[in-house]
Amino acid sequence: MKRRTKLLASLAISVMPERIKPALYRAAFGASIGKDVKIGFGSVVMADRMDLGEGTRIGALSFIDARELITGAHAKIGNLSRITVARAEIRSRATVDSRVEISGDTTDEARGSIVLGRDSWVFPHCHVNVSRPVTLGKNVGVGGGSYIFTHGYWLSQLDGFPVKYAAVTIGDDTWLPWGCFVMPGVDIGKRVIVGARSVVNKSVPDDALVAGSPAKVIRERSSVDVTIEQKIAMLVEVTEEHARYEKTSFSRQGDVLSLDGIPLIALHRTSPAAPRTDVLNVIPGPFDASSAQSAPCLFLDGYGSSSAALFDPRIRAWLTFARRIGLRFYPWDET
Repeated sequence: MKRRTKLLASLAISVMPERIKPALYRAAFGASIGKDVKIGFGSVVMADRMDLGEGTRIGALSFIDARELITGAHAKIGNLSRITVARAEIRSRATVDSRVEISGDTTDEARGSIVLGRDSWVFPHCHVNVSRPVTLGKNVGVGGGSYIFTHGYWLSQLDGFPVKYAAVTIGDDTWLPWGCFVMPGVDIGKRVIVGARSVVNKSVPDDALVAGSPAKVIRERSSVDVTIEQKIAMLVEVTEEHARYEKTSFSRQGDVLSLDGIPLIALHRTSPAAPRTDVLNVIPGPFDASSAQSAPCLFLDGYGSSSAALFDPRIRAWLTFARRIGLRFYPWDET
């Protein structure tokens, strides 16, 4: 389909009722669209390959133009955002928030690509330049009003002025607060914290805390050790807060936490031989596939979890609330 025809078809679909848009995109573009996908009013989506995972949400009045648009389960693109790249991959539960600009060359398939890992979040008013690939790992937070650039030029290189094109990579579990600027060629490691309003012009090693303009290493380790007892205390506290928020009663019997007298969470200090099937089992050890497929489980080592299909609404509500202490979950069957 020619670009002009594709644009006209997308514009026509954009004002159609939400419930019929997936069928129209399948018919017009041969798109692969999962269950419960919603595309808001006025949003124009154009892609030669469109693969939208189950539960994907695209807000109102956004514009997406890509050779390939791929989203995982429950990915989200907010209102009034613009994504114009050759390839955009937004993995499970990752979010491009409202009023975000992600721009690059829609014809440069080898270099004009962006990948957001699972549970990553690009907050409002960010600008991401994709002249070269941009890759965010899982659980990366890019604070609002931040800028990521993969090119730097204006004056002529023939006259001796600097020109640079280079990819940007940000590792798993890394946090950039609001107002940061990441320069071309920067590789930020895993578990890094960047101070607000920092300009990151050099690569950053894993685990570091950096800040400043230009950013410098403040501490070689951004986190502190936490014992299993401290983790259990935090989880008990957030469950008590959740009960107050939901206006329900909280009770604890041993390591079983209940709301309104109904067990919700079982806190384990070691991997249980047989996890409970009626509650969320919070386990300190690494992911165990056999346990995760037999009962609702969340493994604190890496945050691997059972399929979201095993979580009842009460568990989902608790997991959403627990995000305020940074708790994540990565269902084994989502990518």
